[in-house]
Amino acid sequence: MKRTTYTKEAAAHAKVLIENGWSNEAIKAVGVCADIPFSMLRQWRYRAAKKNETANETPTETNVTLKCNAETHIKESTIESGGNPLFSIETSVSTVSETLQSVTRNGFFARHFSRMDAVFYVATGTACFAFWNVAPGIPGVCFAVLYWLLAFDALQRVKAAGQNEALAESANSRVWGLEAFAAVAHWNLINEYLWRNLDKLPFEVKQVPDNGVWILDYSGAKTNAIWQNGEFVSMVAALLACSICAAVIVAVGTTFLEAKNQSKSQSKN
Repeated sequence: MKRTTYTKEAAAHAKVLIENGWSNEAIKAVGVCADIPFSMLRQWRYRAAKKNETANETPTETNVTLKCNAETHIKESTIESGGNPLFSIETSVSTVSETLQSVTRNGFFARHFSRMDAVFYVATGTACFAFWNVAPGIPGVCFAVLYWLLAFDALQRVKAAGQNEALAESANSRVWGLEAFAAVAHWNLINEYLWRNLDKLPFEVKQVPDNGVWILDYSGAKTNAIWQNGEFVSMVAALLACSICAAVIVAVGTTFLEAKNQSKSQSKN
């Protein structure tokens, strides 16, 4: 039995024609491909189809944009072989421009625990403890949990400002009301701490008799004692409490503006 032979050039020529959509009969009509059996052409066509199918199923990276302007020309040569025209494939790449845009996706910790997130979690955690300190037991725990859920929900909604800006603005305003309650709990917690540590204050706080003369009761206890500079202790506690609450407001507000600006820049692009 005579074995049909064909050259490597003929095989490469036929594979290029297959990729360009030529039928088996048209390929066989080309002189250099006349000796290639139909079974081999069908096999190469099957492999080319599987290769294209695999390429289409492979996920593409969104951070790489490749622009390639290529022109493929099939021209007929004036040289004839065996009465059939000899075709050749000429592929000319006119312009190849690659635009590589590196987009780094932050990890889980970076997405959920930014600097402003850290400020939020520290301040709200302290507020929850302060609520429990004001009302130990079930009432304090209940109020602390409700405060945490409302504040945490507000933070998540301002992060999603691009999806619903009106809802994010409402959540941002909600934080002001929550921090008004938190300020009272913070003040109570800080005020208690300062009164237990008067020696650590930068000013002197001591008991003195009202009107300059001590008045004692039957047990010898002082009945007309007042705290000199005692009002400054409450003022310092109020200042620190308001500072903590302002930190939460700034953290949530900054997160809201960042998410809002990011959404606008993405819509423009």
